[in-house]
Amino acid sequence: MAPSHRIHKNKSALDITDLLPGTDLYNAIPESYWEGCRYDGRDYYVPIYKEGAEGYKLKMLQSNLDAAGVSADEVKSAMDAKDNVYGKLSALELFMDKAVDAGIRYPFTFAATPMFYRFYMGKYDFIATNMESMLAVDVSTDEVINPIQTEDYANYCKMMSRWADKGYLNADDEVGKIVDATVGSTSDWMFYWWTAVPNDKESEGRDGNQAEEFADLTSNYSTSRSTLGSCWAISAKCDETKAKACIDFPGVLETDPVVGNLFTYGIEGTDYVLTEGKVDRTQEGMGTLYSHSPWESTSVKAVTLEVGEPDDKVEMYDTFNENAKAYPSTGFCFNADAAGLTDKVAACIDKFNTYGFSLELGGYAEGQVDATIEEYQNELDGAGYQDILKAAQEQYSEWKASNSQ
Repeated sequence: MAPSHRIHKNKSALDITDLLPGTDLYNAIPESYWEGCRYDGRDYYVPIYKEGAEGYKLKMLQSNLDAAGVSADEVKSAMDAKDNVYGKLSALELFMDKAVDAGIRYPFTFAATPMFYRFYMGKYDFIATNMESMLAVDVSTDEVINPIQTEDYANYCKMMSRWADKGYLNADDEVGKIVDATVGSTSDWMFYWWTAVPNDKESEGRDGNQAEEFADLTSNYSTSRSTLGSCWAISAKCDETKAKACIDFPGVLETDPVVGNLFTYGIEGTDYVLTEGKVDRTQEGMGTLYSHSPWESTSVKAVTLEVGEPDDKVEMYDTFNENAKAYPSTGFCFNADAAGLTDKVAACIDKFNTYGFSLELGGYAEGQVDATIEEYQNELDGAGYQDILKAAQEQYSEWKASNSQ
């Protein structure tokens, strides 16, 4: 008889696809969430139920909007009038002119983070996150492509060149990594990118409690990158009996508030107290042994809310996840190990750090972009990129064929 479970390709995680249906664990997590975290159409990982989608927004610092004589509603209206991310970004230029005139140091800051593969996730599913913008499934054709050879990539890099030339972004600080995520807690910026979460206002606490506004740049998508941002796995060394027991434990952990609270917050009265029905870890000596968050341990549905969290937090997370879009490629992950291409992937990442990083942060003049992309591609090909692209295309074709059965 064939075993009811298989071993993951890397020999470490057990395939529990046939063991999950009907369990408390499986029923506690929406099917759309399971779909996003499957590997080759199989279940190897147990996701922790948190924000299970990925998307990006524009973040606006209210004090500098005021300094530039700009309203958040004006910005949102100008962006909403555009139907693609290039148009939405272009719509910001009028407002960044005003920021330049007002002497704001960073009208737009990327915090030294290349953003093409994030901003363009509506057109392309970038299937190898460690390869940044180098590998994707084109959503319109459902085929693996080289995004660097698209007009979108050239146009985006040229836009960044113009932004640097006009003073909208400081390419020297971005490419030189002089600016980083700590810039958010300063008053040096007007526009910044933000990873969408169910409660975007969480950003204000991270940015020194400065008032901020937000506008959509992309839709939210369910991907393995987002659903597997925190997960459990069962060792491939387990037999079926042990595997079932392993599934039972997170089934309790992600549904029982007593266990969830204990695992996440510790013991009431020792590690936290309840203040108006919410967990309070602010008293002296508390929140030290158990200092992690629910997204690191259990479902947001299974634990008591903390002081300062909105009463409708669980509903916010459900709405966020339920409204996420799916790609044709959702559930597919490029496996460089299986193709024996890890060294070539590493070599291509080095080429990205040399060329792509600067291209995407305005480090080249607009007239240099096309020639630099050509040089970049030649260097990638010399590092083995075409082998990677071919392997990804073959793996994706196999994955589609297996999922159609």
